[in-house]
Amino acid sequence: MLFKLKKKHSDLIDNIEVEKFRREAHSYELIAALKLCDGGKIFIRDYQFQDGTRKYSYHWQSEKGEFKGRWDNAPHWPEINSYPKIAILNNIRLWIKR
Repeated sequence: MLFKLKKKHSDLIDNIEVEKFRREAHSYELIAALKLCDGGKIFIRDYQFQDGTRKYSYHWQSEKGEFKGRWDNAPHWPEINSYPKIAILNNIRLWIKR
């Protein structure tokens, strides 16, 4: 999955660092980082559980470690329309259309 992404977006993704990948039956655990061509990184934590539920977070930061954006499905703001899916870019909350 990640290597197809790198191939498709080689103009943006310089390297993929997989810290942990484990698959068992219908579940998986992935901890990785995409090193971007501009020096930034996207840190990935993605889990799918045996019951089919999924928990993920993608954290994007610049080469200097400055926050650029985040996408996750953690239960932060239950009042929003797309709960629990949300994206934050430049400290602005964005809702993900269902």
